Amino acid sequence: GLEKKDFLAKAGFSPAEWLDMDFTASSHWDKFGLPGPVSESDFNGSEDDRQSTNFPDDGGETNDDRLRVDVSVGNETFGVLRTTALVRDRDNLFRFNAGPDSPFSLIREDNQEFQSQYDFDFSLLSLNHSVYVGIEFRDTEYSRGWEQIRIDYDVKRGDIDQRAWFVAADISLSTALNLSLGFRQDRSDVTTREKIFDDELCD
Repeated sequence: GLEKKDFLAKAGFSPAEWLDMDFTASSHWDKFGLPGPVSESDFNGSEDDRQSTNFPDDGGETNDDRLRVDVSVGNETFGVLRTTALVRDRDNLFRFNAGPDSPFSLIREDNQEFQSQYDFDFSLLSLNHSVYVGIEFRDTEYSRGWEQIRIDYDVKRGDIDQRAWFVAADISLSTALNLSLGFRQDRSDVTTREKIFDDELCD
């Protein structure tokens, strides 16, 4: 079967005309196990066969927590700077084709993101134009191990580090013709680490 719970909270704050702040927090939890997602109509065997298994303890659980902050600073005269920060923490426990005394496998994901973009609108020669400049940073760490093992002793850990910057412009050549230009550069670094550890860590 499947159980799940979700929580979402949002709050906005505007202390001045030139400043807006939004906060979002969410949490997701689910737990799955037998009889699983296969419905009786999708199974060709008998009802007894559908409800029986050699591994009755198979299943898993997921916890996914997120926190996001959005800040907007500026006005039409000086331009607007929009910034977003996001933090995510996700744990996934699962066990398949294993006995009741077998440890749960565990996948962890820790993610941090930061984005900032400056938008400026101006008029030149009686025509409207816009310029955009922005940066993005994203760091994600994955780890794979077992429930009993501390994070420092996970079997495999990987880091994905992403960075980008961009600049773009919308230029009005006439009231009926617009030219859009832009440049973006992305860089991504992936690091994988494996560790060998003693079986005593699983006790």
